[in-house]
Amino acid sequence: MPQTFRAIPGEKANAEYRELEALVGPALSSWMGVEIQTQQSFSIALGADGLACRAVFKAAVNANARLAMANEAITYALKELGEECDLLPRWNKLYARAKKLAKRRNAIAHGRAAVVMGQPNDEGVSHGLGARISDPLDFSSTPPDPKKQLVEGISVDQLIDLANRFHRLAHDIFTHGQEMGAALRKLRESRGQ
Repeated sequence: MPQTFRAIPGEKANAEYRELEALVGPALSSWMGVEIQTQQSFSIALGADGLACRAVFKAAVNANARLAMANEAITYALKELGEECDLLPRWNKLYARAKKLAKRRNAIAHGRAAVVMGQPNDEGVSHGLGARISDPLDFSSTPPDPKKQLVEGISVDQLIDLANRFHRLAHDIFTHGQEMGAALRKLRESRGQ
């Protein structure tokens, strides 16, 4: 007769699960700040404002496509300023940060919070080890390896850190965009454009 297993998540794991669920929305809202500031920088690079520029930006199918499209426009515009301007190397660093953090954003947006259960003991009881956000399709074993889930999944502390990093990135893109706008206006005025 097959052994019956029981799962006991435990208060700590359940509390982590509830906290993860509560933090996903604010983390993704912080990422939207990155997209909004990237769209603003895209508009500045093109020398255009308004709904048409936003529509073009929004037409890109996903966040990665929008980042790549903005990178092309911003890089092109900043090359006009010449090598003596430090805005292009600074943008390249911001873009690298954005691409790296976009992967983490995707893990949050496309993952799900779950209580990570340990292996059943001799009595067939499995206890909760914690909670993580992870993509259940990423795990090759069934059931998923709890150690791998704990290491590769996103914990509460990591989610809080990511939300803060998204917020800082949005601020840094905003600051860069303002400086880029001032430099491009000055250049275009000097050319009589």
